Amino acid sequence: MDASTLGSAITTEPSIPFSVRLDPADAKRAVVATDLLLDPSTTYTVDVSTAALDVHGNQLYRNQSFVFTTGTSRPLRHWVAFATALADGSSGGVWIVNESGFPRRVFDGPSVHSFSWSPDGSTLLIQGDSLSWSAFTPSVGSTHLPFKAVWAAALAAGLGYVYIDVDGTLHRLSVDSADEVIASDVSDAASAPNGLRVAYVRSSGSTSTVWGYDVGLRSRYELVSETGPLSDLSWSPSGNRIAYLREDSGGIALRVRSFTGQSATTTVATGDIGHPTWLPDSAHVVCRPARGPDGCARDPIARHRSRRPGPVARRPPDRLREPEPGLDDERGRDAADGADAVRRRVVPLLLPDPGLDANLIYLDRLVE
Repeated sequence: MDASTLGSAITTEPSIPFSVRLDPADAKRAVVATDLLLDPSTTYTVDVSTAALDVHGNQLYRNQSFVFTTGTSRPLRHWVAFATALADGSSGGVWIVNESGFPRRVFDGPSVHSFSWSPDGSTLLIQGDSLSWSAFTPSVGSTHLPFKAVWAAALAAGLGYVYIDVDGTLHRLSVDSADEVIASDVSDAASAPNGLRVAYVRSSGSTSTVWGYDVGLRSRYELVSETGPLSDLSWSPSGNRIAYLREDSGGIALRVRSFTGQSATTTVATGDIGHPTWLPDSAHVVCRPARGPDGCARDPIARHRSRRPGPVARRPPDRLREPEPGLDDERGRDAADGADAVRRRVVPLLLPDPGLDANLIYLDRLVE
């Protein structure tokens, strides 16, 4: 088929914008991907007219049509979500993409400063202007949330939300709008993937402590205490480990606290390290340096100019437009601050078995 003729030859009813390309493995097969999510429980008709040509200019011998009906709305799985900014600086919304390579926009709002998915994947929690937040469910719409916060996360279905207000107080908002204070003087927080636990950081003098909060029991308990500031909490997908960054006079250390076996706390790596993100196996964590190989700052929040590790500016909880799942190795215009993005170095870190050194491998990765 001549791919250039397919866009005008294919129509849908109800009408919806789409992209079309030939299957790389079969030039006789066209792949049509809608730019938006299809409505649930809806019947669609796809028409292909004789304007579709093959590479020799031959027309399709007759018009073709087929009909299908979508199922009920289901949570999204195995997609990467990212926020975009247009050339004038306005928001381009939140998009998703899977292995097909066709991005689809799931949210189109006036402003997106950060976002995260609910534990069941059904809802986007979106930070707008002036520290406002809303919950967006595809095919349903947005619900404004009654708080101003520098960070927020959705808990498990039916359990509400947690958020940090501008004064550093960690709250829990239930589905019936009851607001409960969990802790004050909180500098960072992270919700477990299942939405049933929350970890947060409190500091007293030179000591910082990571606390846990059990959503069901409404109880608090100490997880780990360290000397020096702690930040960038990150739960493993299975919830059996939590990673965080510790800063001291020697630089930054990536630490991992295990909740199984001996419940050990391990230093996985030290140096110029950015926010850690877990891989699906819960045994590997990746992060990026806060500066590039030439010593210049590459992270829009933590700024470095020396090749040697040193103290860095504290990361605010509301990191701007950090893509899910957090590898952020795009090339082009960085949506966070408009700075020119360059090749990012991704650092896979293998958690060491007892008695073994961490396996540290540097990889360059470009997303074209």
